[in-house]
Amino acid sequence: MLGFAHGALPALRMALPLAALCVAVAALTNARSLSRRLALQGRRMRALADAAFDGLIIARAGHIVDVNPALARLMGVGPGWFDHRRVDSLLQSGPPSHLEPAAEQRLILPDGSLHPVEVVARQVDDTAEQVLAIRDLAPSKATQAQIDRLTHTDLLTGVGNRQALQKSLAKMISMADRAGRGFALLRVDLDRFKAINDAFGLGIGDRLLVQAAQRLCATVREVDTVARIGSDEFGIVQPLTGRPADAAALAGRIISEMALPFDIDGQLVKLGASVGIALYPDDGASGADLMSRAALALNRARKDGHGTWRYCEPGMDRLLRQRQALAHDLGTALIENQFSLVYQPFFESDSLRVAGCEALLRWTHPRQGMVSPATFIPIAEECGLIVPIGLWVLRTACAAAAAWTNPITVSVNLSPVQFQQDNIAERIGAILRETGLAPTRLELEITEGLLMDDTEQAMAMLTALRRLGVKLAMDDFGTGYSSLSYLKKFLFDKLKIDRSFIRDLDDSADARPIVQAIIAMARSLHLNVTAEGVETERQLAYLRQQGCRFVQGFLLGRPEPIADLRWATHAEEWEAAAADAGEVAAHRSATGD
Repeated sequence: MLGFAHGALPALRMALPLAALCVAVAALTNARSLSRRLALQGRRMRALADAAFDGLIIARAGHIVDVNPALARLMGVGPGWFDHRRVDSLLQSGPPSHLEPAAEQRLILPDGSLHPVEVVARQVDDTAEQVLAIRDLAPSKATQAQIDRLTHTDLLTGVGNRQALQKSLAKMISMADRAGRGFALLRVDLDRFKAINDAFGLGIGDRLLVQAAQRLCATVREVDTVARIGSDEFGIVQPLTGRPADAAALAGRIISEMALPFDIDGQLVKLGASVGIALYPDDGASGADLMSRAALALNRARKDGHGTWRYCEPGMDRLLRQRQALAHDLGTALIENQFSLVYQPFFESDSLRVAGCEALLRWTHPRQGMVSPATFIPIAEECGLIVPIGLWVLRTACAAAAAWTNPITVSVNLSPVQFQQDNIAERIGAILRETGLAPTRLELEITEGLLMDDTEQAMAMLTALRRLGVKLAMDDFGTGYSSLSYLKKFLFDKLKIDRSFIRDLDDSADARPIVQAIIAMARSLHLNVTAEGVETERQLAYLRQQGCRFVQGFLLGRPEPIADLRWATHAEEWEAAAADAGEVAAHRSATGD
C-alpha cells in the first residue's frame, strides 16, 4: 500500500484547489477570447450581409428570422416590417427547395404588385435554418427590353423593322392556329420615292419616309403591325375576323392616303403606293412563304399600273415554284455550257452600213428548251448569279469581236447587280486585256434605273469605266423618272430610245413629238442616238428624217449566232454582200429576216 511521507498530504490538499483555479481561469480566458472572435466574426458576417446588393433572408421553419437592408429597400419597407412574417407571403410561387437551381419568381410587394426577381435557397449545415438570396431582375429586364426595342425598331421612322415583322408573323401564325382565324400580310411600295429622293436629296427622302410611316400607322388599327422592310417598302400584318375583304379595304385606304400630297416645308410632293396582299393560311404556311407571295402580288400590282393593289393568286404559287426551280438550274447552266450569245446588228440610218452588234444572252435549258431572257435574267439578278454570268457574256462577246475583220462596235448590257460591284471596272479592264479587244470597240449599255439609287456611287463607277476608254450608252431612255437630270450628271456617248416609243410611231400621234424631242435634245448635247425596235419602212423613214444616227430592229437584222452574221462582222463578206448601202436591207429581206 502506497503511503505518503509525513507532511506531504497537507501540501497536496493545498495544491489541488490552486490547480483547479488556474484551470478555471485559463478556461474563462479562452472562452472570453473565443467569444470575442465569434462576436467579431458575427459582426463581419453581418456587415457583409448588409453590404450585399442582393436581398437576403434567414428563415427557420418557414418564418423569417432576419433580412438584410437590400431586401428592405427592394420591398420599400423598414426591417421591422418582416417580423412574424412567413417566407411564402413574399414569393408568389413560394420558397424554392435548397436543391433547386436559381429560379425566376415574382416578389409580392406591400401594395400587392409583383416584382421580377431571381431566388436561390440554401440550407445552413444540419440546422433547420434556410438562407434565401433574392436578386432584383427589373434593371436587367429593362435593359433587355431596350435592346429588343432597338433591335426591332427602324431608327429612322420609329416603326418596326424586318425582324419585328418576322417576329409578328411567327406570333400571328401561332395565334391563328389556336383561334382558327387568319391574317393578312400587306407589302406596300412607295411608287415614286426613288426619283424624288434623287431629285431632292437624302434629307427630303428621309422626311418623306417618316411622314409615310406616320400615315400608315394612322391608317391601320392598334392591333395591326407596321414595319419598314426596305428602303421604300413597308410591311403590315393585319389580323382578320374571317373576312379576307378586310385586307382589300385596308389596301384601298393605304393607296388613297398615299396618293395625297406630302408637305415638306411648304412644298407639296406626291408619292403614291402599290400594295401586294398574301393571306394566311391560303397563300403560305410560314412567314417566309407569305413574304414571297406578297412580293409576287406587289410585283403584279406594279406591272398593272402604280397606285393599285393585288391579291396573291393560285397561279402565282405555281410561278414561284417555277422561279425557284429555274434559280436552281441556273446554278449549273454556266458550268454545263448551256448559255450562248446571239448578236443583233445596228446600222447607220442614212447609209444602212452596219455600225455594230449587240450581244444578247440565250439559255437552252436541257429539259425546257429555250428560256426567255425576260424570265431568267431577273431570277439570276435576284440570286446573284448574274455576276458570273455577266462576266461570261463580256468575255465571250469581247473575244468574238476581237476576231472580226470588220472593226465595228460590240455592245453588251451591264446588269444593275454587276454595276454595283466595286471592282467591275477592274474586271472589265482585265477582260479587254485578256481578249485583246480595243476598249473603243466595247459599248456598255446601262439602264437608267440603276442610276437612281446612289448617284455618287454611279458617278464613280461611270468615271472608272470611262477611264478604260469604253463607250457608254443609256439604255431604255425615256422610261425612267428623271432622264434629263441624269444626262446633266453623267457622261454618256449614246442614248437608246426605248422600243415602246418606236413601236407607236405608226399609230400614235403622241409618240412622234416625244421621239423628235429626244433626238433634238441628244443632238444639242452631242450624243448619238440609237432607235430600238425598228420594224417598218415608215418608222425607218421618220427616224432618218429626224436625224437619228443609228437604227436597230427586225426590219434590218434579227439576233443571230455569230456564224450567221459574218456578212456584218467580216469586212470582206460585207463588201461582197452589199456593194452599196441600198443592198443591205434587201439582203436581210432575202434571207427571210
